[in-house]
Parts: sequence; C-alpha cells; structure tokens
Amino acid sequence: MRFISWSASHDIGLRGIRDASNLIKSLEPYGRILITSEKKLNSKLEKYRITCSPEKIHSLLYYAQLYIGEGGTMATESAILGTPAIHIESNSSGIATGNFSGNFLELRDKYGLLYFYPNQEQALEKAVEILENENSKREWQKKRERLLKEKIDVTTWMTDFIERYPESFYEYRKQER
Repeated sequence: MRFISWSASHDIGLRGIRDASNLIKSLEPYGRILITSEKKLNSKLEKYRITCSPEKIHSLLYYAQLYIGEGGTMATESAILGTPAIHIESNSSGIATGNFSGNFLELRDKYGLLYFYPNQEQALEKAVEILENENSKREWQKKRERLLKEKIDVTTWMTDFIERYPESFYEYRKQER
C-alpha cells in the first residue's frame, strides 16, 4: 500500500484512501500488508510500514501480489512491472483522476494492467477479485509482455539516434510526415 502526503500543488482538491484501517483489515487475510508512506501514519498502521531504499522499491513492487494506493507514479510503475495495480484518487467532483490521464487509460483499456477508482470501496472490491484469482500474477506478467512488445526500447532508439546523428535526425523527421 502507498500513502502520499497530499502536499504537492497538483494534489490540491484531490482525495484518496479515507479509512486505511478498514482497507487493511479487509486485505490482510490475503497476505502480508506492507506500507510505504510520505505522511505520518497513526500508531495502528505503523507496524505495516516498510522502510525500503529507493533503489530497491521496484524489486518490492515487482514481487508484490498487488499494489493498491494513492501514489499514481507507483501504480504506473507496478503495472509496467506486471504487478496488478489499483490507484485510489478522486477530484472534488468524486471522479477518478485516472479518467484524465492518458497513460492510466492506456494501461487500463489497452493492456488491463491498471485500475483506478474514486473511492476505496470500489478499489477493495477489485483488489479482492484479483487476490482471489490464483493466476493473477501470471496473467499480469503476460499482459506486461504484450505491453513491452508493443513499445520501443528507448535505450536502443537513443543509441541509434546519437551514433548516427545527423543522418538519424533527418530519417526520423521523414518518418513523422
């Protein structure tokens, strides 16, 4: 689980998880709960906090059975790593903010890797559905493979572009037309 601080300027007027204790209580029968948080946690939740160095967080996300939380970046990273991901966030009108994000929509609609909900009740329902499916992690890994096959390798592209510059610049410009 991921909790954000809600102190960034782009978070003004947004809402996320309202009752973390209830969410944890509902998910605990399915496995160990680990929390990363930007904000101070109440004493009941502190026992779930994990301290993980930034360079190891992606390993944690990769091996997790599910990501659920307020952090949109971590939700996207989890999805791309092939871990079922659920983002909980809504605007002041109660609409899931994922509806306004191209990468969220693509990861949900085209690849089925990410879900987003305006409230934790809907998110919890999907989380339980995912956790009760013994094949969910394997299914998400297959979805991830499809995503990676359909995207370019940015490192390879940049290397090619730089090594063959300026010819590559003109070739790529022709392709854009």
